[in-house]
Amino acid sequence: MEGKLKDLKLDLVFHDLNIVGGVIEELTQINSSEPKEIDSLRLELKQANGDLNSKKYEIECMKKGIKATHEITSRERNALSSA
Repeated sequence: MEGKLKDLKLDLVFHDLNIVGGVIEELTQINSSEPKEIDSLRLELKQANGDLNSKKYEIECMKKGIKATHEITSRERNALSSA
C-alpha cells in the first residue's frame, strides 16, 4: 500500500514538472520570437481593445437612447391621459 502511495506521489510530481516545463518552454518560445511577431501581436491586442471599447460605447449610447425614449413616451402617455 505504501509503495502504491509513493508511486502516486511520484506520478503527481512528474505531472506537475511536465506542466511547469511546458509553460516554461512556451514562454521561451514567445520570448525568442521575432520582434516583428511580438509587435504584430501587440497591435492586434490594441485593435481588439479598441473594438471592445467601441462596442461598450455603442451599448451605452443605446441604453441612453432607450431611457430617453421611455421618458418621452411616459410624458406623452401622461399628457394624453390627463387631457
